[in-house]
Amino acid sequence: MKRILFITLLLFAAAATNAQTTNSNEITSSGSAKSKIKPDIARFEITVLKENEIEKDAIKELNEEIEKIKLLLAKIGFTPSQIKISTYKISNENKYSNNSKSFTATNTLVIEFKIDNKVINQFYQELQNGNFTDLEVAFDSYLSVDLEKESRKKLLQLAITDAKYNAENIAAALDLKLGTVKHVSKEFGEILGVTNMKLGMPNIKADAPTSAGPKTSFDSFEIEEI
Repeated sequence: MKRILFITLLLFAAAATNAQTTNSNEITSSGSAKSKIKPDIARFEITVLKENEIEKDAIKELNEEIEKIKLLLAKIGFTPSQIKISTYKISNENKYSNNSKSFTATNTLVIEFKIDNKVINQFYQELQNGNFTDLEVAFDSYLSVDLEKESRKKLLQLAITDAKYNAENIAAALDLKLGTVKHVSKEFGEILGVTNMKLGMPNIKADAPTSAGPKTSFDSFEIEEI
């Protein structure tokens, strides 16, 4: 589903009849603008889940898998400061069938960076080439704060132009003389999936993977505009 940034604007302008300029009226004109925006921030959520009947063994297996992921991310070019822990939990479940317990250790890491298809493609190729187990990866993309602000600014200018054009047409149809703008009311549409991202994140340069793994869609297509 494509997501669109839009703005609706109401322009209130003074107007007077050409025959009697002392008889002031008010014209309300609406304007709108919308645009599809290509995101500039990528986000990976990497979740590892290990289950064992012994709690310390579940934690040990989790830590070993996380260490392999850490090495993979370092190989691509991510620094430790770019890798954040989203969740880390240990839970247990009673198995009534054999009167035992099962422990589950879960860790989710999050990486956010400026979108680069080469980096994304290399990440997935390295995952396929590596020996990783009990792993889930979610990819998403967002607008940075700066890009969102700039997009809103451009849309506002377009909506004002549209509202002015509509006001002029209304005035001409009613044989009115359009005066100055009295006030403006605007409303922005929600940008789905946008979060406050940290700015100033470095560009990551992707090196060629050590072996040619199966190519992903990131090798062939651009990121969808939202």
